[in-house]
Amino acid sequence: MSQPPTSPDSEAQQREKDNRATQLEAMLRWAGLSDRGIEKLRNGQDRTGPGWQRLAKAVENKYPAMGKKSAEADAVRPAVVEGLRFARRGSSSLQEFAYRYEYFKALYDEQSQDILTNRRDLSKTERHELASRRMTRIDAQGVLDSDTEIIRKERSQERVDIDLNQSEEEIVAAIREQAENIGMGHDTSTAYHARKHFGELPKEEQVGHPISAYLKSLASTIQNGEASNFTRMDEGQSASLVIDRILPRKRDGSPKRQESEAKEAGEVSVLRARLFVRPHTGVVAPTHMRDKAERPADHERG
Repeated sequence: MSQPPTSPDSEAQQREKDNRATQLEAMLRWAGLSDRGIEKLRNGQDRTGPGWQRLAKAVENKYPAMGKKSAEADAVRPAVVEGLRFARRGSSSLQEFAYRYEYFKALYDEQSQDILTNRRDLSKTERHELASRRMTRIDAQGVLDSDTEIIRKERSQERVDIDLNQSEEEIVAAIREQAENIGMGHDTSTAYHARKHFGELPKEEQVGHPISAYLKSLASTIQNGEASNFTRMDEGQSASLVIDRILPRKRDGSPKRQESEAKEAGEVSVLRARLFVRPHTGVVAPTHMRDKAERPADHERG
């Protein structure tokens, strides 16, 4: 399906894209790619085009000390190199390369957190070295294959279509009815988001496999959250909206007061799903995560 025409970038937008591409290429050189290797990876696509820019956004989710000259950076580099190999082996486009890069990084983050929790005896550099050793030995493709199998069991592969000729209230109601069938798009991107944001779910929802738990939580947010920011796009052919699930909590994260009372006191946690309804995809929820203001500063932007 043809895409609607886009307006030319302003000079400022073009500079921003140029800078993002330059930063990406610097990170790839740091990881050992030659200029020829970078050109081969780009495969003739424009540095400011969507594919290279999508990869640049993925690589902005940096490993510790990435791009620096230090013992810590040297300890991390093997994991980055392995992540790039993993991304390249299974991708047929730059967008898929970006999805796989992000997925591998999420697995690295899990290992890093485990090491931080259980190996307090190690220095920071030693922890990075251990994380890299683990990531060069892990069967990342096997883990992804298992995650993908769960995604396909949890979510029907059939598209969820909604009649956009209805009122906003009717559209939201129809979306809620289909909550358990609504997916997140590409399987690898879904697996990445599940592993990246699993720890942001309420503790009582962090039960079982991360993929299953995350998709169940997404369905709960769609069914029970507050819908807002409903926008019709593409001359009414598409729409977007946000659904926030408000979770009253104590400082330790456990439930506290009634929702209205907790909201008034500012003692809430917000799980946010962003949804799009498009003719060629049906309903898709590409992100489900804690509100940005509540996430640690080093979290990827989703």
